[in-house]
Amino acid sequence: LFKKNGVEFAIRALPIIAERHDVEMLIIGDGPERKSLESLASNLNVQERIQFIGTQAHSEIPMLISRSELAVFPSLMEATSVAALECMSCEVPVAASRVGGLPEIVDDDVGGLFEPGNAEDLAFVVGQLLDDPALSSKGRVARSRVLSSWSNDRLAQYHLELYEKVIRRRCELMK
Repeated sequence: LFKKNGVEFAIRALPIIAERHDVEMLIIGDGPERKSLESLASNLNVQERIQFIGTQAHSEIPMLISRSELAVFPSLMEATSVAALECMSCEVPVAASRVGGLPEIVDDDVGGLFEPGNAEDLAFVVGQLLDDPALSSKGRVARSRVLSSWSNDRLAQYHLELYEKVIRRRCELMK
């Protein structure tokens, strides 16, 4: 748990979300921000709604993800989020901040996007998703998208095509 993960904003959004929804938050991972995040949860009086479970074995992650109704990635900076793709592959819709590579994988078909560092916008998007009767179908679309665009086979094919293109180009330049 690092500042760049933006977990602070998910915790700040929780009291707003909890006004309309009976929700609990599961925070997986550990790091230098954990103590301050636990303190923030206590100060906002939402500590009973949050479980900090620390680092987990990779083999346990899919089971933890699959029990979730929604995954939230409040990152302040992010490349392509493997964690978001893992959630999507488990048919869990994703709410993510509009930074880095997240908008390339998350849209209204699989979840929603919110402004980074904005707890109110995060709460609004999460609330909309929790109110959406089609939430579970967004999870199915998310899984389908991961399998079609982000599977190991698809990524291997993409890299193979890229290498072939580079080799062809180099051969053309050497003529």
